[in-house]
Amino acid sequence: MKTPAMLAVIACALAIAGCATPTSGARPWYSLSDESFSPIKAGAAKTEVERLVGAPMLISKYAGPQEEVWTYQHLAGARMYVTDVVFGSDGRVKQMGQYPDPAFTNNVSSP
Repeated sequence: MKTPAMLAVIACALAIAGCATPTSGARPWYSLSDESFSPIKAGAAKTEVERLVGAPMLISKYAGPQEEVWTYQHLAGARMYVTDVVFGSDGRVKQMGQYPDPAFTNNVSSP
């Protein structure tokens, strides 16, 4: 009876430890800036992007245009921004876009 309980405790401990461990190559958003993304040019490989700015916060895959978008959150001055790096079907940078993070943008007008 003690063995299943002990295995459950060990499994829970490993699961919690896994949640606390950052993804390999991930850099925290506060360590990234506009300058972090400036060396990334069209045609760069995924490995090069990951070497320069780390693993993305989010990866989105689109079947229609066969694109993959890596999304990063970072600071630009005192404001929070999002940078999307779009990879084509060949796995190379097709384009990049940056915009204010909607989660931190106040669109509420005062009376």
